Amino acid sequence: NEYQAEDIAVGDHVFGLRGQSGDLVSELVTVFFTVRASTPLSEPVAGISCSYFPSGGGTIEVTWSEGADSWTSGTLELGDGESLEIQRGATSIAAEGVGLEVPEFAIYFLDAEGYYSDRIVPVCSLQSALFLRGDCNSDGAVSVSDAIFQLNHLYLGRERWYCDDACDANDDGRTNLSDAITIIGYVFLGQIEPIGMDRTCRPDETEDFLGGICECPL
Repeated sequence: NEYQAEDIAVGDHVFGLRGQSGDLVSELVTVFFTVRASTPLSEPVAGISCSYFPSGGGTIEVTWSEGADSWTSGTLELGDGESLEIQRGATSIAAEGVGLEVPEFAIYFLDAEGYYSDRIVPVCSLQSALFLRGDCNSDGAVSVSDAIFQLNHLYLGRERWYCDDACDANDDGRTNLSDAITIIGYVFLGQIEPIGMDRTCRPDETEDFLGGICECPL
């Protein structure tokens, strides 16, 4: 279940593996990989941090400060093979549309002599998305149309909302009839508590299992 190779030269390589049992031979599995020279670029950046924002299809944002070693360019590599170039002197980079979970990714830097730094794999912290509570149809306002939109889905099976937290008008961790009633109370009776629907986008501070694709429409 394991194969080790030593003394592989610096550069690009192709590794092929094929299994055999009697007269049966498997297809050739090919792996491409690169061996880089050991590098003096040990501290290209310092204080690196990463934030993941689930709204808008998912965004990771990595920031850092200057390290002890100078570099001329860098690369952010995503697990799906996509890469983003980091310009010289930059102190941050963002990758958008990465999905609803933090993807596998790494960053490395290159100096003027062609040496690469070691791969840096930051740990990303989850940043709660901002949303407008009660704005179930995501049109940027809290109105009776939000209650109608929610009821149409709940009882007629029509279009579903994108942001569960926005439709959880009474902030009880569920989306149901009581949320539509809360929205109607806000619109026609001026009832605000306890949901605070005051046209201000906020993150959800209540622990629940709701989520969805949430973003501030204002």
